[in-house]
Amino acid sequence: MTDKSKILVEEFTQAFAFEIAMDKEKPSVVAERHGLTREQWDFLREHPPFTEAVAAHHRAIQESGVTFELRAKIAAEDSISVVHEIAHSADVGENTRLAACQTLAKWGGLEKKPGDGAGNQTAPFVLQFVMPDAPPVDVTPDPEYADAPTITLPSYDDEEFVQ
Repeated sequence: MTDKSKILVEEFTQAFAFEIAMDKEKPSVVAERHGLTREQWDFLREHPPFTEAVAAHHRAIQESGVTFELRAKIAAEDSISVVHEIAHSADVGENTRLAACQTLAKWGGLEKKPGDGAGNQTAPFVLQFVMPDAPPVDVTPDPEYADAPTITLPSYDDEEFVQ
């Protein structure tokens, strides 16, 4: 196998792994639909991250069938790199970048869930986004988090850690 073929398939899509796990079509048909050659398929079928992804999708299908939630998770997994690129792009507006960051936090389970609150005894996880060229925003803290521990990280050039 050429190095180029290997590089092209090391970052396979979850949708491709899911279709293989469904076992409804020959792998050659699925691979061809996704633009993969036989050489690339031969590499992937021995590539541990791919085989583990197929096995995980197969277990999920066996346990709960092909649900909308499962298909949405796969689509979200394949979209993470696009949303990450938007969050870091200087070519989009600040609100779009912030929305992308919020989407990633939601997908990562970092968003406050209903029912979390007064009875929640764990310290909250707080994300602070610093966007250069953005005007300062006055934010009044939520009284529920008034006693939450905070940490200030040094800037890129600072040598000491300030807490």
